[in-house]
Amino acid sequence: MALQINSTVLIARPVEEVFAFLLDIERSAATDPNLVSVEKTPPGPIGVGTTYVLQQRIQGKVRQSTMRLTEIEPNHLIAFAADLGPMEAQMRLSVEPAQGGTRVTAHGEGMPRGIFRLFSRHLQRMGHRVWDMRLAQVKAALEG
Repeated sequence: MALQINSTVLIARPVEEVFAFLLDIERSAATDPNLVSVEKTPPGPIGVGTTYVLQQRIQGKVRQSTMRLTEIEPNHLIAFAADLGPMEAQMRLSVEPAQGGTRVTAHGEGMPRGIFRLFSRHLQRMGHRVWDMRLAQVKAALEG
């Protein structure tokens, strides 16, 4: 079963500022208190094809995930493919003006691998919680 994840937040900051923060994965990922490290390749400007390797503390263990930017529409869309261990995922972060600031919507689809397919519903609930938390952390970082 493919997973669907949707989460939205309103951030009281201009679109350009929110988009720039989200695109700078090294900076925006740092809002996650479970982040151990993030490494960007290749060096230089961020663009389609830029890859990040993230080390995060999950349930007491350090786990690695990889994400690669697949699409960027300035001040509107950031899309990436991710290898999250037991699952492959595609995420889209859309940014749009809204009354009071900027609306950020995260939409993702994932496909669990192997035995993890049996836990699809649980993984989907976890994904919703994770993205709600991530967007709340971005909001706090930008508004605080």
